Amino acid sequence: MRSLLALICPPAAVLASGSRSDLAANAALTLLFFVPGVVHALGVVDRFATHRQYDSVMRAMERSGS
Repeated sequence: MRSLLALICPPAAVLASGSRSDLAANAALTLLFFVPGVVHALGVVDRFATHRQYDSVMRAMERSGS
């Protein structure tokens, strides 16, 4: 869902991913030219999804005692 939002409104996708530090950079990229803003937003959304997945794996490992 965030990927679709990144294609439509890149700064909103970055903000939805909880990365306020990347929001200013993405807004500037989107204002300069739309495509770099979309590429940056897709990267931020992917990084957010990856971190969330790794966090859930680490929590499961801690619960199992590994």
